[in-house]
Amino acid sequence: MFLQPKPNTSGAYPAPQSHYAPGLFYISDELTAQLIEAKGFVKITRTVPGLFDVNGQLVESQSVVEIETDEAALAAWNAEHEEVAEE
Repeated sequence: MFLQPKPNTSGAYPAPQSHYAPGLFYISDELTAQLIEAKGFVKITRTVPGLFDVNGQLVESQSVVEIETDEAALAAWNAEHEEVAEE
């Protein structure tokens, strides 16, 4: 999966994409699950450069190797959307 290198204006990262585009970061399935669980409200704390096979072609990109949930941003988002979740 591939991830935009910067979050949206809301502070959350958009959902990872299955197709590579220039500038995207590679993110593992395990970290993708963590990102989705946190509704995109994470901080990328570590990336490393790497080569990735994208449809038989080697692509140079950053790989996300460590993220942490942005608990304050997630709590604020949950509080703002509490009524929607209850419906």
